Amino acid sequence: RFAKPVLRVEPAAEVFEGLQLVLTCIIKMARPLAQLRYLFYRDSIALEVVPSDGSVFNISAATAIISGNYACETIETIYGLRKRSDYIHISVKLPVADAVLISHTNGTEMWAGETLVLRCLVREGTEPQFVWYRDNVPLRNGTASSHVTADGGELVIHSFRRDNVGRYHCAVINKGTNGTIFNVTSDCIGFTLRGPSYSTEIAASLFLVLLFASLIASVCFIHRKRDAGNSSTVSHPSRPQPSGEGPAASNVEYAVVGATYNAENTAADLVYSVV
Repeated sequence: RFAKPVLRVEPAAEVFEGLQLVLTCIIKMARPLAQLRYLFYRDSIALEVVPSDGSVFNISAATAIISGNYACETIETIYGLRKRSDYIHISVKLPVADAVLISHTNGTEMWAGETLVLRCLVREGTEPQFVWYRDNVPLRNGTASSHVTADGGELVIHSFRRDNVGRYHCAVINKGTNGTIFNVTSDCIGFTLRGPSYSTEIAASLFLVLLFASLIASVCFIHRKRDAGNSSTVSHPSRPQPSGEGPAASNVEYAVVGATYNAENTAADLVYSVV
């Protein structure tokens, strides 16, 4: 007679693709001389016949398709007694590879208050874990201005502001139970806050200065034109009045009513009449 066998998996029941796995069927025998055979099962289906010693099954390079529930069975050849071990789940993990950062926003210049959505993708990898960075500093999840989705693969900044300006990238890792860690990093994408450029601000300032100067020049021109119009008014001369006749009448005008001529027929004197 013999006890129920125990299946041992080395180096671990959870390994990365490409590693070697060794399955050993361990049994304590009450009668050392008993003749035993060994079978190994995956998901209740018997695997290929093992070598003559029978108690070890090797998997030279683990792949994802060999994942499943494994057990071993011992068979006593004389009496046909069979005993099977408990099942152990073997999981083969794919290392993360080729991380890519994708922006769901057109361009890298953001308006203040605009929403920024970044997605981190990996070509392959089992149970990837995501870490987000801005300017090589890890970002905390669940801040007032941003959050990371449940799977960790998407970063959402609700309202972009000056504090969010910087270069973003993501890192992706997965871990095995034996301490093995795979890590890949995406390229960086830099985001800036959209606003008027320095040259635009200078041009706007110059435009305001010129506009103000032109207004001042226009006001000065209007005042000069008005002063010139007042100074162009013509006043008519008046003849002095005899002292006995009192003050001269205002608005006195004179008209030529005749002239005297000398021998050369030229006008000698003009004769005026008060109008």
